[in-house]
Amino acid sequence: MRRTPFALLTAGLLVSLAACTPGDGSTDAAPEGCVEPGDASQAVAVDGAAGSAPEISFEAPLEADSTQRSLLTEGEGDRAENGDTVLIEYTVFNGETGDELASTGFTGENAEAFPIDTASEQLVGFSLLLECAAPGDRIAGVIPPAEGFGEAGIPELQLAGTESLVFVIDVVEILDAPLDRAEGAAGEAPEGFPEVTLAEDGAPTIVIPDEAPPAEFGLAVLIEGDGPVVEEGAEVTVHYTGIT
Repeated sequence: MRRTPFALLTAGLLVSLAACTPGDGSTDAAPEGCVEPGDASQAVAVDGAAGSAPEISFEAPLEADSTQRSLLTEGEGDRAENGDTVLIEYTVFNGETGDELASTGFTGENAEAFPIDTASEQLVGFSLLLECAAPGDRIAGVIPPAEGFGEAGIPELQLAGTESLVFVIDVVEILDAPLDRAEGAAGEAPEGFPEVTLAEDGAPTIVIPDEAPPAEFGLAVLIEGDGPVVEEGAEVTVHYTGIT
C-alpha cells in the first residue's frame, strides 16, 4: 500500500499571518486550473506563520460538495503538477465532528512526501489540493467523502463515509522526480542466488534455483548506483518485485 498522509494513522517562504477570522487572509482567486476556494474552505480560520504550527478553528459540521481550496499564504517558485511528489506538513480534521484525526506537528521532523495523482480512486481530493501548490504555500482545504475515502471512510479513525475532511497544509518542497529505473554499474549475484534478467525498463524476470531455499538472509547488488547513501530513518522511493 502506498504511503498516504494517513500513514500517521504514509523549506518554504515564511510569511507572517495576522490572526484570521473565517475567510480572512485567503487569496480570493485560485491560479488558473487550480481548485477554487469556497464557503467551506474560507470558513477555516488559521492563525500563525507558514512553517510554524498553526492554530486552527472552524465551526463543525463543515462540508462541501466538491473539494475546495483556499490559499492562506502564497509561497514562491514552480507550482506542483500532477505526477510530482510534494513534501508537506499538515493537520487533518473530521469535518462533521471537528475532531483532529492526524498531524505531522509542523516541527520539520515529520514532514511527509505525497505523490500527486489526480486519477486516484481514493483521496483524490488531496491530490487536487496539492496540484498547483508552490513551496511556502499554506492551504486550507475541505474534501467531501466522494473525493476522500468514499463510502467506507476509515473506521479505525471513527471517520464515516458521510463526513468531510478538513486540511491545513504547508507545502515544504516539490521533490525531484525519482529515477525510472536503477542506474549504475552492473554487478553479479553470488552462486545460489536467483537468476535475474532485467528488461529495458528495468523490470526483473526472476528464476529461482532448483534447490533448498537459503537458511539465512542474503543480499546481492545487481546495479550499484553512485548517489547518496541511505541513512537510518530516511525515506526512499522504490520499484520492487517480491516473490516467495
